[in-house]
Amino acid sequence: MRGAFANDLHTEHHEVRLKQQDLIDFLPKMVALQDEPIGDPVCVPLYYVSKLARDNGVTVCQLGEGADELFWGYPNWKRALAMQNLSARWPVPKRIAPGRTVGPASVQPA
Repeated sequence: MRGAFANDLHTEHHEVRLKQQDLIDFLPKMVALQDEPIGDPVCVPLYYVSKLARDNGVTVCQLGEGADELFWGYPNWKRALAMQNLSARWPVPKRIAPGRTVGPASVQPA
């Protein structure tokens, strides 16, 4: 069944409704698939979206992972940018003491 949105865009939309037991049954497989310890619950819907795509003949699928970095989902990214902008306004001075410069010119032969 195609909804109004799919009709307007001339696309096919698919839906999977998961039950709690689906998630519980998936946990052992998730551990095997992850290849590293991870505590992000997004792994579950990501797996089911990928599986749905593959079951419908899609071999390459781009998902929305990573948008938090672009749209400031993490406070640390904001702090890092603020620090970067601050350092650009006040660059490290080239002279560290009267008469001494930083860099090759300050190296004296032994």
